Amino acid sequence: MTNAAPNPEIRSRITRAPGDLASAQPFSASGLNWQNPTCIVLRTPWRHLLRISRPCTRSPRKRRRSLLRAPAAGLKKAVALGLGLVGLLGLAGTQSFGVFPGKSSPSLDTMSKMMIYKDVVSGDEMTSDSFKSSVEFDGAALEVKSKWLTVEEATDDESLTGGAKKVLDIVDHFRLQEVAMDKKGFMAWAKGYMKKLKDMQKISGSKLMKGTQDFIKFILRKYDDVSVYAGESFDTEGGHAFAYWGEHEETPTFYFILPGLKEEKV
Repeated sequence: MTNAAPNPEIRSRITRAPGDLASAQPFSASGLNWQNPTCIVLRTPWRHLLRISRPCTRSPRKRRRSLLRAPAAGLKKAVALGLGLVGLLGLAGTQSFGVFPGKSSPSLDTMSKMMIYKDVVSGDEMTSDSFKSSVEFDGAALEVKSKWLTVEEATDDESLTGGAKKVLDIVDHFRLQEVAMDKKGFMAWAKGYMKKLKDMQKISGSKLMKGTQDFIKFILRKYDDVSVYAGESFDTEGGHAFAYWGEHEETPTFYFILPGLKEEKV
């Protein structure tokens, strides 16, 4: 479809931009859609702007400026966010190294605290939330994964160098003491320990009671593959840790009676 030539009214609204030379060559209006001249910009061979003076919502120059301004604004926001993260990490580092003693942020302190689980009878520290753990037997037992550590053996003679040995991380960290206990001794201990927990109202509800009984039955079934540990004080009437050596496992899985543990942040 060939565009029609502009009528006199529209032609009269075509003006030259300021600064055009009087001798500018005429321009061709062919190819323009004169039926909808919303915002038409022409250039002469001398790059002089020729505009139809009908108002436009936004000029091409302003449109180009807005497109350039948008990425710049996004870049500024990204830089500000990056500087904020760097500042936060720097503050966390100064808190960790005590640069600002007595003026630490409560949120950072909360993040750095560790949960210790203590036995309610002996008061010994048994494990912590720094180890991979899960709650089993309907909330009656805490299952904790262990790993091997290589440590230097201490010697009484300072002139001698002790050799390296492998120890379980939970046993080494909380100074657990292995207890020689057969099945009969385990049943006697479990009966007395459960009575203490009931008197302290640590075990309540049929679901928790059933979970505790199921856990004791599980230990009895696997007892040949279980090692028993007491806390650092070696209180044989307090809570114990039960290390179960599963088949094809390099390290044992530790179990603790969960109602017999209390949480403490350090």
